[in-house]
Amino acid sequence: ATFQNRFVLETLEQHFGKVVRQVCELMITHGRQTKKDFVDHLNLLNEDQIKEALLTSIHHNFVYFEVDNKQCYYLIAPSVVVLRARIPKCVQLIRDKYSEQGEFIMSVICSQGRANMKTIVNEVNAIQREYIGAHLYNTEQGTENIFKLVNVLIQKGYLMSVTSFIESVKKNKTEIDEKRAYTAETQNASKLSERFRQRGKKRRVVSSGAANKRRKLSSVSALDLHKRINEQTVDMDDYEEVRGYNQEDETYMMEEETEQIYGDHINLDEEVFWCVNFERFNREFCKKLCIDFTIEKVDVIAGSIVELLFELVETKTSSQYSKIQLEEHEMYDFYEQNANQGNSLTPDTYHSYLDLLVNDREKIILRYKGKDVDKYVLNTDGINSTIKEKTVESIIKEKFGLESMRIFRLLIMKKYLEQGQISELAMISPKDARDRLYELLERNYIHLQEIPRSSAYQPTRTFYLWTVRWEHTCQVLYEEVIKIMYNILLRIKHELSVHEDLIQKHNEAENHDVIQLSEYEERKFEKIQKLQQRMLNCIHKLDDTLMILELPTEVSES
Repeated sequence: ATFQNRFVLETLEQHFGKVVRQVCELMITHGRQTKKDFVDHLNLLNEDQIKEALLTSIHHNFVYFEVDNKQCYYLIAPSVVVLRARIPKCVQLIRDKYSEQGEFIMSVICSQGRANMKTIVNEVNAIQREYIGAHLYNTEQGTENIFKLVNVLIQKGYLMSVTSFIESVKKNKTEIDEKRAYTAETQNASKLSERFRQRGKKRRVVSSGAANKRRKLSSVSALDLHKRINEQTVDMDDYEEVRGYNQEDETYMMEEETEQIYGDHINLDEEVFWCVNFERFNREFCKKLCIDFTIEKVDVIAGSIVELLFELVETKTSSQYSKIQLEEHEMYDFYEQNANQGNSLTPDTYHSYLDLLVNDREKIILRYKGKDVDKYVLNTDGINSTIKEKTVESIIKEKFGLESMRIFRLLIMKKYLEQGQISELAMISPKDARDRLYELLERNYIHLQEIPRSSAYQPTRTFYLWTVRWEHTCQVLYEEVIKIMYNILLRIKHELSVHEDLIQKHNEAENHDVIQLSEYEERKFEKIQKLQQRMLNCIHKLDDTLMILELPTEVSES
């Protein structure tokens, strides 16, 4: 979280200036603030500067306000700032789907944060008039096309009202705060327990049943402890079940809310402001990941089958994560209507591909036996889990080597293992296994679970089992990726500050024909531009990894 906050502040400074950074930094470090709090803490800024910074932040949707006891408080949503790195991909996706006019609409909304229909129409018309030529551009026809395309983007979920966006941000913030509170509580409890163990104190017996369970542990071998450990270990996934959180229920609730707000006719009133729905774009990017995974795993035809299954699901609901059961004849008819001419299949061939996808190790498609006919479900959770798992493994392989990746994969498969078992199953010498395990433990990628055989803690009478806490490992990697992105931003900032005079001179040369750059200065400026572009491309690539690490899935149980 520390490096995420640093990355957020550095991004804000580069995009909006130092004043916005100072205002947002106060909200990050001290929580929600009133206008009076900003004036009291930020002595170097006057009230007008603070007001302007707040208006800019609110307009770009990463700051919102709430009223409590007739007092207005301002809060920041750091996750929205992190998502700004994904804007170029969002614009490119809309361009690929809806041509250049869609790109212009997205560019206007992303550059301004939010916009009503009047602003969108005026700005896009101005861009197209300059792009095509004022004497060739038909303003009336262009305005009608813009209205239609904005309507389509809203119906598809790529754009949403600012009110709905802020409500979703508040909801996500509440869930994150609850999750962090629970994590801190469990960590404090484990630290307190460890402290008592080190002092040699006996653990307090809560009940006779718990005491009997501890007595039995002394006569159980390490190989038989797997089920009992699962019962005793509290994981974040268990906490979500206790809270009653369900991803599918949330998806259906969002669909019902969307239907209630918009219905069949979208409200294009000028008073309604629209912004980018990043959640919808994330689903689209995940869909592409699933299709690419299927193509790599099977072939191009299987990828086209999965792609059209996504489209078929989207015709029935606004989310491809919904578990809609489909019949084979329905799937085949849709495939024949929408498939490319070169990918046309006979019913028997299509059925063979379905069998192949159902029987695949990753279970790309799930089959449910019915009385009259079988039902099929696209297993997006399973595919995303595999993609996420392979991404984490590739990072560990790159950082620590093939043997460490083998140990990590083994712990995911077997859940809990002793050091000797790891050495034997991974076919690594005991010394190398020990070194690799402690190297991963030092970086918090794996966890060491202690299981005493008796109520009195003694190291010689304790099982030491290695395991992977999946969500914790993904969070550690997430923070490391954010740290790298932050360092790249600092490098960009450094390069621009070192060559500030040259950049300023180049800008003046573009505006005035009097000032000219020498040949050496031109080459140096081009070199700076290429370096900056390469570093920005690195940030966009790293953001792809962040998106995979954020996939709402569980590690496979295989």
